[in-house]
Amino acid sequence: MQKKLRFIGFIALICFGVHLAIGSHGEFKLSPVFGPGAKPPDADRPFKFAVLGDTHAYRGNLKNAVRLAAQRDCRFLIQLGDFVDYDDTIEYRDFLRQLNPVSLPIPVHLTRGNHETMAPDGGFSDIFAQHVVPTYRTFEYGDSLFCILDNSDGQFAPPQLRECDQRIETFRASNPSGPVFLFMHMPPDLPGLESHDMLDTESMRLRLIARKHHVSMIFAGHVHDHHDAMLDDTRVVISGCGGGSLRAPSTSTHYLEVTVRPHDAADVEVVPFDAESRVWAALRYGFNVQAMRYQWRCLGVTMLLLTISILRWRRRADRNHVRADAADEKVAPDCEPAD
Repeated sequence: MQKKLRFIGFIALICFGVHLAIGSHGEFKLSPVFGPGAKPPDADRPFKFAVLGDTHAYRGNLKNAVRLAAQRDCRFLIQLGDFVDYDDTIEYRDFLRQLNPVSLPIPVHLTRGNHETMAPDGGFSDIFAQHVVPTYRTFEYGDSLFCILDNSDGQFAPPQLRECDQRIETFRASNPSGPVFLFMHMPPDLPGLESHDMLDTESMRLRLIARKHHVSMIFAGHVHDHHDAMLDDTRVVISGCGGGSLRAPSTSTHYLEVTVRPHDAADVEVVPFDAESRVWAALRYGFNVQAMRYQWRCLGVTMLLLTISILRWRRRADRNHVRADAADEKVAPDCEPAD
């Protein structure tokens, strides 16, 4: 049994060394939306979409939520940011490998969170912004307007809210009663929930736009909990429960399912789903991401362990060979014929 375990460990070290030596190279395509086109809405019928926040390293959760949302007839899913832990190429490659955009049943729209601005050394990074330009966008679906904004550093870029304001005005000109939904990572200041990361001036600017255009709902993540509050006449729902450590023990991993009815307020339902095992996610994250991030250090340690394993194997083989020779010498006199 011990020999089998040693052999398995030796093979695992070789595979790990090959994995490190090959590395993660080449270009990757990071975009604001992945998957097929959204199924067209039925005329004058309700439609549903899903909202998921803060999956972090537990990327299997995003895949599980997308599958469940598609089964429940959601037309698309909007992720509220912090879908990786650090803003570097290795994280994004692993994210795309886990997400597998080709096999997605519905589109997934990405929002930039503060972890998509954070370098592994703790500084600021802009790899996401290099691939996704601009980092905010709007689209129409089912006589509704969806505005995905970027406040990943606690504020909105100078042209962002102005362009959002103009886009809503254009939409209202042709659809006066159509609902408008805003999505962002960091929530504004709310009664009973003060935002310590979004600037007060930005919260006020957002509040003025929501009041001016009678925005239907605002969705945000960042806080690993679930909150539902009112900002003047606009409903604000915070849900950062996609995979990060939850603040409240009573809160479960979930996504939000939003039902949009013509000429009526939208309904929001909390839908729990099976979260990926944290142990498995941590092991996968360490193997695929951390090992590649510290590639040469890990490769050096792996080569050292392989060398020690080979030396120990050779030493054990030599010792067994010496024992076999000693046993042969001991038996040899007994086998000699008498004079």
